[in-house]
Amino acid sequence: MVQVLHRPFDTSGCDFRVFHYPGDTSRADALVGEVPRWGWEQRCQGPGAKGLRTHAWAWVALDPDGCPDGWTRSLLIRRDPDTEPDGGAQYAYFLCYHPRGTTLTELIGVAGRRWGIEEAFAITKSEAGLDEHQVRRWTAWYRHATLSMLAAAFLAVARARLPANPTAWPAG
Repeated sequence: MVQVLHRPFDTSGCDFRVFHYPGDTSRADALVGEVPRWGWEQRCQGPGAKGLRTHAWAWVALDPDGCPDGWTRSLLIRRDPDTEPDGGAQYAYFLCYHPRGTTLTELIGVAGRRWGIEEAFAITKSEAGLDEHQVRRWTAWYRHATLSMLAAAFLAVARARLPANPTAWPAG
């Protein structure tokens, strides 16, 4: 199991600190300078709205102190493939918690799932009213969010059961 614990953030507001070495904290954006030019790999994250999402990726090992045996932490860094690391590139950072031996491909796959999850939330907001609540208590919000997600799941199942061509339904 691989977990990406932090949403990506860019360099414009990046003050997130990570434990790079035991007892040493560094800003995540400061660690970009430690990645050698050959440390960047072009990888495809999967299909997106405008075709395949390809980025340059690098990762930096972090201090595994406090992790269970066999687990570690890493900082996964993403940038636009058309920019150079020192040429004003925009970065996204992912704090990852994963078993030792996890590959870069696996970490990129987990980070890439975020796009699908955000798309699902957007659909649920527009079709099932996830964002249309006026509640003042946590219990009421929880019930509304649960009902909205249940409605979105029902719509997804109903949509999946429809034939590709609704006019081809058998008469009767």
